[in-house]
Amino acid sequence: MRGILIGALCGACYSPTFGPGSRCDTECPGDLVCVDHVCTDSGRSDGGGVADGMTIDGPPGDVDGDGVLDGMDNCPSRANQDQHDEDADAIGDACDPCPHLRGDAVDSDSDGVGDACDPEPTIAKQRIKFFDPFLSDRTEWQYGTNTGRVGETLRFFGAESGAVLSVANGETSIVTSGTIAAVAPQTPHQMSLMFGVDANVKYYHYAEFWDSGPNTGEIAVTKANAGTYTSIDLRNFSGAVPTGAFSMRVDESVAAQTATLDATLGGLTYSIGGSTATAPALTTSMQIHLYLQDLDVRLDYFIVIETLP
Repeated sequence: MRGILIGALCGACYSPTFGPGSRCDTECPGDLVCVDHVCTDSGRSDGGGVADGMTIDGPPGDVDGDGVLDGMDNCPSRANQDQHDEDADAIGDACDPCPHLRGDAVDSDSDGVGDACDPEPTIAKQRIKFFDPFLSDRTEWQYGTNTGRVGETLRFFGAESGAVLSVANGETSIVTSGTIAAVAPQTPHQMSLMFGVDANVKYYHYAEFWDSGPNTGEIAVTKANAGTYTSIDLRNFSGAVPTGAFSMRVDESVAAQTATLDATLGGLTYSIGGSTATAPALTTSMQIHLYLQDLDVRLDYFIVIETLP
């Protein structure tokens, strides 16, 4: 019952002189609305009533009408019947400004993206464009061979695997995290997150974990130019791609022609990348690609945060 305000008079129950703050069961006199058993002025925005623009959705005690009582609801003002809380910080995904990062909900610029995951925490022009904790199969994903949801993760396995996410990118932060469960005895091993992908998948940029054998590997930001691959920046690590927890955060800007990667792998952190000034230029794209080789990987979530003009 989204957007319906109940404000009918009940002369036998209420005096017309009642004002905001009076007790109620389901109805209030005049233009007042009954919220959590208190008569409230729907037109006030000074703290004494419902703020301008706020929608009263559900019955008393369940403002968002999702079937979960306000006192137990981890997003009491936004419907989220599943109550999912990816980062287990007691703030449901539906209203968490950083649903993938456990912590406080500080959002200094009030743009809906918390300071902890906002590329520009004091400039109000970001939004969460896409967030998937893998509770169900989303239509934005196209799974390739050896790819599919397992529980609340997206699993990649076998000699080759991958997926394509149909979400626009260009001025975005792309973040994912999970576990590398196993590394096949074959080499090389690779996990690549590709962005700025052209229609023929010839020209693009990508961040990757890669090794050419059991003794050496690299974490890199690279560009693909019709089969020619040029590193923008890289860091080496010893041995094959390690198992265990990992994370990737790619920040890309077509306007600035920059691409950076903040990653964790094998218990270490890496920050690499920079200017992409040489051809091919970093471009906007309607897809993000994931490609994996000889790795068994589980993603816990995938989030895309967009910077608006």
